[in-house]
Parts: sequence; C-alpha cells; structure tokens
Amino acid sequence: MAVYAAFRKPDYAAWDSGGAGDAARQPPLPNLRSVRPGASGLRLFASFSPLRGQVLAFARHLRQAASMKALLPLYSLLALSFAAVGANPGGSKAPQLSAFKVGRSITGPAVDLSKAKGKAVFIDAWGIHCGPCLALMPEVEKLSHRYKDKLIVIGAHSQEGTDAEIKAVVKEKRVTYAIVDGVTSPVNFEMLPFGFVFDANGTLLFAGRPDDQEFEKAIHKAVQTVSADTSKPSGLDALKR
Repeated sequence: MAVYAAFRKPDYAAWDSGGAGDAARQPPLPNLRSVRPGASGLRLFASFSPLRGQVLAFARHLRQAASMKALLPLYSLLALSFAAVGANPGGSKAPQLSAFKVGRSITGPAVDLSKAKGKAVFIDAWGIHCGPCLALMPEVEKLSHRYKDKLIVIGAHSQEGTDAEIKAVVKEKRVTYAIVDGVTSPVNFEMLPFGFVFDANGTLLFAGRPDDQEFEKAIHKAVQTVSADTSKPSGLDALKR
C-alpha cells in the first residue's frame, strides 16, 4: 500500500516540532533525534504493561547511557515492536471505540462515533506543524476514497492551531474526510502522526504510526469485518445520519 511505502524512511528531524504532549516540550538530544520514535514506542508499551515502572526506567537508562548511539538499531527495533503490539499486548482485551471521544467538528462531515457501528474506523491524530503528518494527508485522502463504503476516516488535529489555520491546510491538501479538534484516547501517545484502526465491531486493531507495516495489515483486516449489508451508504454519509 502506498501509505506504508511512502513513509518507510520518515524525516525524523521534522518531528522535533511535530510532537504532542510531553514529547513536544522535551529538548532534543544532540545527534540522537532518531531515538524519539523508540522512546515513544516504549512509553506506549509501558502504558499497557504491568511492568510499567521497569519499562520507563529502562527507557531513561538507555537515553542516559554513554553508548546510546551504538544501541540505536536494537532500541528502534524494540520500540517499533512494542508499538505494533500496543493495541492488544499479551492477549489483553483491546480498547473499544466507545472509549474514544473526538472533539468538535472543524471541517468535513459531522462526526458521531456512536453511529459508526458496522463500519471500520481510522482515526488519524495529526498536526499542522508536523511535517510527516502533512505529507501523509494525501495518502489518507486516497484511503478514504478507496474504502469509502466500508471505512470512516477521521483526522483528529492534536496540536496548537486556530480553526482558520487548520482549514487552510485542509484546503491546500484537498482533504475531504472529517477533521475534528483532537481525540481523547485510553491509549497514550506522544508523537504525531499516530493512528487508531477499529474493526466493524468497534475493537481496536492497531494503535501506532501509520508508517508501520502493521498499519496496512490492520486496515485490510478492519474493512474485511464490514458486512455487505452495512457497506452502504458510504462511511462519510453514515456520519451525516
């Protein structure tokens, strides 16, 4: 899928101004910017793990280690693995769509997650100051059209910015899917872009970066759970009812 292929080598340096939450306030580590996605992955894993304290301590130790640079390949691999299993680690019950709340509508179709039953849902947390987010938007737009009868796509703006600024970016990128003011999630995330994929039953299948290969698999799995009886009207029209 183009969504994955286009972002196999993201510009990590651009993330310094594109984070959310605490990550956006942390000073950059000299020559070690590529470690940030890994740190986010460990924090995501820690939010689910009963060993939360140990995982966070391990993350702090790695960041402070003098030999950090030599550990980057292993560290990044571990972080991506943790993020990939973040939606349902260790076989624990995955969060449901009903536990997620999206903010007010900014542009596009009005959003009511309570009326999304029977459709697959993709929530893309993004920001106007996030370079990778902006680069991803055309691919998300294609995704919304490719699965328009099965997949509801929502862009949840998760950075500072006025409605006018957000609308200007949406117009420039020619985005037609719903844009809302943020998302409240039981899954902690600190880096953007960050995606949530739900199947037609409202079960979270994926929580992580859309450039992760598992994202593609989750999208395919999610749309396959949509029955023929509920595939019409389109995902966009379903939100207008």
